[in-house]
Amino acid sequence: MDVDFVYDTYEKQHQLHISGEHVAVARFLNEIFTPKRGETKAIESFILEIESKPESIAFTEWTLTTDGDEVLIQHNSCFESTNFQSEESSLMDWEMKCQCGIADFIELLVNWVDFIEST
Repeated sequence: MDVDFVYDTYEKQHQLHISGEHVAVARFLNEIFTPKRGETKAIESFILEIESKPESIAFTEWTLTTDGDEVLIQHNSCFESTNFQSEESSLMDWEMKCQCGIADFIELLVNWVDFIEST
């Protein structure tokens, strides 16, 4: 994953920017967490929850599912059943759904916590 950790001086909050096929990970984390300086407790609690490998964690707009050593993050709109899927919607699927290794995901979260604590 090509990750940029960003501190938005205007909004005074930390964000992640991830390009390519893992952009859904950044969208998910930036919507779930809006940490200000030094606010890492929610992310640290989330890390502990992920380490316990729950079957799934449901959020208002996102769902995280674990399967073995993989984690699947998908926007809840992906669960809506439609008989017609346009080319435009299929191109946007990669922005709404992503799978990666649990170890990589936890490492990303730990590095984000380190960045938040250092800025």
